[in-house]
Amino acid sequence: MDIREKKNLTAKRKELFVRALKGRAEVYNLIGRYGMALKDYKKAEETSQSVTDIAEIRIAIASLFSTGKSDYNKAETLIKNILKKLKEQGKLEVYAKGLNTLGGVYRRRGNYDSALSCYNDAMKVYKQIKCKKELSSISNNIGIIYWNIGKIDEAFKYYKKHLKISEEIGDKRGIGVASGNIGSIYLYKGKLDESVKYYQKYLNVSKEIGDKRGIGMAYGNIGVIFWNKGELDKALGHLERYLRISEEIGNKRGIGVASGNIGIIYYRRGKLDEAFKYYKKHLKISEEIGDKRGIGMAYVNIGVVYWDKGKLDKAFEYSRKSLSMMEDIGYSQGIGIACIDIAGIYLDMGIFNNALKYFKKAEKIFIKIENKLYLSEVYSGFSELYTEEGDDKKGLNFAQKALSFAEEIGSKEQKISALRILGKVSSGEKQNSLKRGISYLKQSISLARKEKMQFELAKSLYELVKIANRQPLFADREKTTVRREAEGVNREAEKYLKEAEEIFRKMGAKEWLKKVEKLKTEIR
Repeated sequence: MDIREKKNLTAKRKELFVRALKGRAEVYNLIGRYGMALKDYKKAEETSQSVTDIAEIRIAIASLFSTGKSDYNKAETLIKNILKKLKEQGKLEVYAKGLNTLGGVYRRRGNYDSALSCYNDAMKVYKQIKCKKELSSISNNIGIIYWNIGKIDEAFKYYKKHLKISEEIGDKRGIGVASGNIGSIYLYKGKLDESVKYYQKYLNVSKEIGDKRGIGMAYGNIGVIFWNKGELDKALGHLERYLRISEEIGNKRGIGVASGNIGIIYYRRGKLDEAFKYYKKHLKISEEIGDKRGIGMAYVNIGVVYWDKGKLDKAFEYSRKSLSMMEDIGYSQGIGIACIDIAGIYLDMGIFNNALKYFKKAEKIFIKIENKLYLSEVYSGFSELYTEEGDDKKGLNFAQKALSFAEEIGSKEQKISALRILGKVSSGEKQNSLKRGISYLKQSISLARKEKMQFELAKSLYELVKIANRQPLFADREKTTVRREAEGVNREAEKYLKEAEEIFRKMGAKEWLKKVEKLKTEIR
């Protein structure tokens, strides 16, 4: 064997060694062992003699920092240095891969315009060189951008395209990711059963290929379905699995998202201090990694806790900060949620014109993105607003709309809320239907007890005592049986109010405790 042959053999061995290191790094990355993946990528980079190979390895490292470690600054710096050189060298496929990765960094930071620009440029290159697998990946990423800015139909089109191509080329991970994103579309359209079917497919595929990050996200998504259905124990179990997996693999964004959602479960259970702790954790992590959407969602959740604790100035401050952040990144759903909260605070303050303005803004957004879950909440808000202004007819109409949407999508929490509002509106003096109002409130209480939603239970107990206490106003118009029913509630008023008061006290819901004290004096 001459010197040239020996050199060729050495070069071939190095090439195979680099390929093996890259393959193992991909496996480590998939199962969440990011430190080991990084070590192999670095070794491959040091060993490789191919300029293209080295560029691909550096792009993979940048992707790891972005998706795995949520270190967006490091990922962006690394990627931008590579892209400049690749463009000069005319390495189109690798250049497009770099653009795709940079788009992911921008997207996770909430910079959707820059992300979409990167994705569209990468799409043009992949179409030019006819690279089907990467076209599939880009389709998914563009879909995520459209979903975040509220263009749901466009997002759905790209997710379907991603799923179709992934199935054609046998890309299992692509099939799983696309299924998860399609599940999210169905969730926000209120089609919970269809949504869980796709989320379960994402979970099954992720388990099959050992994708730990995917497994965690799938558990988290299924947890969201359970909380929307009112099954809080199941929701918490799935979300805690998501948190554990994210902590195990060092996925900071996953830790933040899981923490925020766990906070929502504790809030639903009436444990405000526990919820607040998880919301603050979500905020801290989101600020650390520069996740603007996460920061905005944490702000709005923290604002709600302050609201229920009677700290309206703080609640208003955080809701405003959330709205500003969501508008800055163009996240439609987040804008709508912040508007609902700001409207609710104005409603509590008795500033009805401002409340109406923000409810209308939220309604417009949720109609556009076809989100019936939040539309139910908006219509509950309209109902309370118009009832406070004395327009019982409009109040009743919106309360019925809220209940209809809640039942259609299977949201227990929204149903409890809608039944309570229907009870309040139906019992209005002009509606002359105290019996129906009491019936709705009893249904709301029964469902809240069944679903262990303590905060909702306490609010419904309070409202039941409040409307029954008004029964003398109906004495000349209502039938004797109705008066008796109201009197029966009044006899139990002390017990009902005591239960509600105990829940509010444990929660630290000072604003509601004030209402209870005021009602007690009226009853006496």
